[in-house]
Amino acid sequence: MNFDDKLDRSTPCVIPATELLADALKPFLQGRSVTRFEPLPGGFVNVNLKFQLGDTPLVLRLSTKPRGEVEAEMAVMQRLAPDVPIPKILYSDLDHPVVGRHLLVLEFMDGQPLHQVEDAWERAQVEAFARELGATLAAIHRHELPQAGLLGPHLSIAVPFPKFGSALVAQMRVCLDAAEQKRGVTADEAARIRAFINQNAGLLEPIEQDRRIVHADFNQKNILVRPTARGCTVSAILDWEFACSGSPLLDFGNFFRFEDEMPAGYQPALVEGYRAAGGTLPDDWRRMAKFTDLVNQLQFLAETDRQSRTFATALRVIRRTLDA
Repeated sequence: MNFDDKLDRSTPCVIPATELLADALKPFLQGRSVTRFEPLPGGFVNVNLKFQLGDTPLVLRLSTKPRGEVEAEMAVMQRLAPDVPIPKILYSDLDHPVVGRHLLVLEFMDGQPLHQVEDAWERAQVEAFARELGATLAAIHRHELPQAGLLGPHLSIAVPFPKFGSALVAQMRVCLDAAEQKRGVTADEAARIRAFINQNAGLLEPIEQDRRIVHADFNQKNILVRPTARGCTVSAILDWEFACSGSPLLDFGNFFRFEDEMPAGYQPALVEGYRAAGGTLPDDWRRMAKFTDLVNQLQFLAETDRQSRTFATALRVIRRTLDA
């Protein structure tokens, strides 16, 4: 599976000069020198640069997102770190006055993105890995917060959702209206999508009170794997900037968004591993998960250019969801 032909970067990939970055990291480096920052592949929002400190590889993460969102991401990573393979945060400098971005130094996690390796696996390898990944997902979802909503610093709820399912449906409608106003979709297509939302809104009633930590961008580009003697194992779950408090179904909808391009055997094994590790799913979880992912696709239509790969991909996923 190739994400580069599906998505565009949402912000330009601008890398400051090495001297500027090294100077910004002086409090962390404490006299040690860095001569090179190497861009890491993947990532469509932030910039991730690998650098070497002696024999230790590290990652410098540059973000231009609002400070509160970066603080929320850091809080999620720190909360989940004992239970989930996540890079440790070794240093942070938010709102750096010279670089003009938020700086995070992270532990380097060895491995390859899942989408680069899974197509070569036999079914038995897929199933073994999927069971382990399901258990990892259950470990994330075990963490419950006081309320559903968008997160702020220290895992506070910056934007509360009294009813999570209803909030998703409301956001779908807002994004659809915006996409129609900018002529991203035709009036006929907008009417069809609107009718689909209205017909399926009741599906989400069982998740109205869900308030679990969810990754909200849980897909193959954010999952690192590394080989072992018995196959491959989960090396790390990356990029937590979209994490929120809500329903685990968001992560299932995201992961199986391109299910038709995934190797056979994923879904039953992942669900088996998830449930065996204590995760719970409603009976109609698959249809519900696909419906929750509609909010992401409609947001892409509302916020991206009609000529972009992201827009074309979102429209294709929406049409496939409506036709299913």
